[in-house]
Amino acid sequence: MSESHADLPVLAGDLGGTKTLLARLGSGPAVHERRFASGAFETFDALLAEFLAGRPGDFDAVGLAVAGPVVAQTCRV
Repeated sequence: MSESHADLPVLAGDLGGTKTLLARLGSGPAVHERRFASGAFETFDALLAEFLAGRPGDFDAVGLAVAGPVVAQTCRV
């Protein structure tokens, strides 16, 4: 990671059919984390919007674990 991006947070997530865990991570402990019922949202975009609501900002990186196969950069959970 370059010095200019050292303070930008990372979005980490574990996406499953039952639950989704998302966390905004910084250089220390998780800055913000939440658990969602995956079925309560029509799309991941809607779930992500709920997580990010009121917490604007950029990410240096995003890491997501997805339950199921990823084909053509798409996964259906």
